[in-house]
Amino acid sequence: MKKILSFIILAVVITGCSSTKPILNLQNEPVSEHVSITDVTQIEVQEAILAAGAKLGWTGEVIEPGLIDATLQLRTHEAVVEISYSDKQYSINYKSSKNLKYKDGNIHKNYNRWVANLSKTIKEKVIYRASLTGDEAIVNTSKGMSIWEVDGDRKVSAIRIMSTGVGLNSVLFSEGTHTIGGMVVKRQLKIGSVDYKAKHEYLIDYVIEDKKIYYWVKDLTDNVVVYGTDRKSQ
Repeated sequence: MKKILSFIILAVVITGCSSTKPILNLQNEPVSEHVSITDVTQIEVQEAILAAGAKLGWTGEVIEPGLIDATLQLRTHEAVVEISYSDKQYSINYKSSKNLKYKDGNIHKNYNRWVANLSKTIKEKVIYRASLTGDEAIVNTSKGMSIWEVDGDRKVSAIRIMSTGVGLNSVLFSEGTHTIGGMVVKRQLKIGSVDYKAKHEYLIDYVIEDKKIYYWVKDLTDNVVVYGTDRKSQ
């Protein structure tokens, strides 16, 4: 009885430690649960997929409208997926791989993580691109600065904050007046009331002089400072 029990435990341990898992194929994923399907076009979804892939190291190739092949190469490992998409949804399916232990529908567990991350990033990029054509302002922060509060609310939705790919945070604001709480080198800052215009892009920038932080808001669309003084241009 002890031998049988030991064998069962060993089998469970070996199975649990397996480096392969059933392949993750994602079918008919909504482009976003947070954006109306009327807000995006198929071309915008295509651009979001390519941008998401590029951010994570995937190389995307548009085979035809509604179909992209994406390849991820890490050292000697390669994964290729087929992404079909419309303006409302997308699917990610396994196409081929190298050195990822693919056999009988199973593959190295890292593959599933890569696909899940790709899907998550696609949704983030769809939100960002849809908002570019909406009635919202894009507020960027200079590298080294973070936004932790908007209009007195610290619970800014994570989906509204995303990397722009150049070391900035980008927050999408509805048109109108907002206040911002930020952080620079573990020190808090407070941006007072600024009237943000729809479809305009802004930059919150700063300098540190004699251990004091000076910050300002610049409307990049109109090329004018709307809060504080741009000390970098002085």
